[in-house]
Amino acid sequence: MPFLIGIAGPVAVGKSTIARRLGELLSRRPAAPSTGSVTTDGFLQPNLVLERRGILDRKGFPESYDQAALLRFLTAARAGRQVRVPVYSHEHYDVVPGRSVTVGREDILIVEGLNVLQSCRGPDGRGPAVHLNDLFDLTLYVDADLDDLRRWYVARLRTLLRTAQGNPPAHLRRYACLSATEIAEEATRRYREINEVNLVENIQPTRERADVIVRKGSDHAVREVLVRGSGDATTSAAASALPVITTMIRARFRVTEVPAVPA
Repeated sequence: MPFLIGIAGPVAVGKSTIARRLGELLSRRPAAPSTGSVTTDGFLQPNLVLERRGILDRKGFPESYDQAALLRFLTAARAGRQVRVPVYSHEHYDVVPGRSVTVGREDILIVEGLNVLQSCRGPDGRGPAVHLNDLFDLTLYVDADLDDLRRWYVARLRTLLRTAQGNPPAHLRRYACLSATEIAEEATRRYREINEVNLVENIQPTRERADVIVRKGSDHAVREVLVRGSGDATTSAAASALPVITTMIRARFRVTEVPAVPA
């Protein structure tokens, strides 16, 4: 069975980068474990479904995911079974039809997304909610100030527009005729009205469920690594992995201060 690491946090905080670099570092350990990384974005409902339900502007909110499929994936991965994961394209702002990646046989599988510390229900929508963080051996929450998140979101949008080379996909065409200042203003407005609402209502409340909170500064460098107090309940696998993970983060991501989370 793979060792499952979950990485949560708000939009534009750099979850994918943390997941990629952490995977690279873990694979260099003496035992050379095989590592894999996937994002829960692949479990978003396709845009056509979201449009039909009238919630396209709530993409990333809990109701925009196929929660039953995500739960089945995590359960299968935890059991060590191979499973296909749908692929999401940030460039096209949609799940890619017919594309998937197969994971589940790695020594270490990293799953990153807005919702990995949230709860969801099975396919019938009944019964008690399942806390997804209970399906992971170790969980991290990547945190940053709101002003930095807004700025990074604008920067990411500008990168996507440059990559489009004058032919942006449909979801970016609203920016095509705007000046640089207008792009920043419109993107910031959308972040405030959509992503910040999701952050406050659904993402940030799960932060204290994480085993490790990684706090980034305005330059994307990690400034703090906060670890659950020794009195908190944790699995033996997580307990043994925590020192390794936190040491790697401190050494690789330029941590300047490392306080502990009070028990």
